[in-house]
Amino acid sequence: MPPEVGAIHDEYVNRCVNGCGRGLLNQGREVAGLAKGGRLIPLKLYITAVRHVRELYFVGILQDLSSEARLRDLERDAQCDALTRLPNRKYLRDKIARSMARAARYGNSVALMYIDVDHFKVLNDIHGHDAGDQYLVELGRRLEEIIRQGDAVGRISGDEFLVVLEGLNGCQDMAAIEASQVAEKVRQAAMRPAILRGIEYHGSVS
Repeated sequence: MPPEVGAIHDEYVNRCVNGCGRGLLNQGREVAGLAKGGRLIPLKLYITAVRHVRELYFVGILQDLSSEARLRDLERDAQCDALTRLPNRKYLRDKIARSMARAARYGNSVALMYIDVDHFKVLNDIHGHDAGDQYLVELGRRLEEIIRQGDAVGRISGDEFLVVLEGLNGCQDMAAIEASQVAEKVRQAAMRPAILRGIEYHGSVS
């Protein structure tokens, strides 16, 4: 067990021994362990109390969560864009279906906002693909800051993004106004200067 984790673990065990942490017994908690070669692995620790005659013993059981962690990583990667770590097409298709179902149930509206980076090929040709990738990552980060809780933004290909806005007003005219307000925030976010490989770049989207 890594030293920094070991110190937390020791405190946990001491609380159990002293009685003030008895409520923690038989409740699994995730800890980090050291595998051969010094690699950190996720573990789940269960501590239970066993009384024998007049002595009280504490028994710890460790469960290796490596396979579960890898499965979670694979599931996450299957729904994430490799470059920006934003949701990908697969996730967005599911998100749209869920949003439409909720809109039908509650009588509100859903809007899809297609975003294309202007002059992206020129950016790649002049400053290189690394600069282009850096701008996509930065733009994705800015878009995540703009959207509301419950909305979603993802990268669907190359320089194309999609924003899913749900829970908009049931009146189409009002929903259009709400969506246009988000669109203006997107436009302003994209126009803020970005430092790409030491140069200041002024982008835009449409």
